[in-house]
Order: sequence, then C-alpha cells, then structure tokens
Amino acid sequence: MLHFLAQMMYVIGAVMLVPALLAPLLGEIHAVPAFLLPSIVCFLLGLLMKRRAAPEREITLGETMA
Repeated sequence: MLHFLAQMMYVIGAVMLVPALLAPLLGEIHAVPAFLLPSIVCFLLGLLMKRRAAPEREITLGETMA
C-alpha cells in the first residue's frame, strides 16, 4: 500500500514543479522556493516510501473500485 502512496507523492511533486517553473517567466522569482522546496521533499519522501515497501502483487479491478 505504501508503494501507491509513493507514486502519489511523485505526482504531487511533479505538479508542484509547474508553478516553480512558471514563476520566473511571470516575474515572481520570490515564489520559486515556496514551490521548489516542497516539491523536492515530496520526491524524496516518495523515493523513501518506494524503496521501503515494494508491492507484493498487482491490485485487482475489484480493489480499485472499493
């Protein structure tokens, strides 16, 4: 189960990179650390979770619908 949470952390980290990349283009340089640092933390937490708990098996369709 931790493996799926790790994947979600990767997605959250990637989504938080979007404003960090757009802020300099819009003249908001001071806002970059506010998005970049949490994004890095999300990626690192996702990496730790993924290494800690690999999935034992694939989830079934019934489990995804629950």
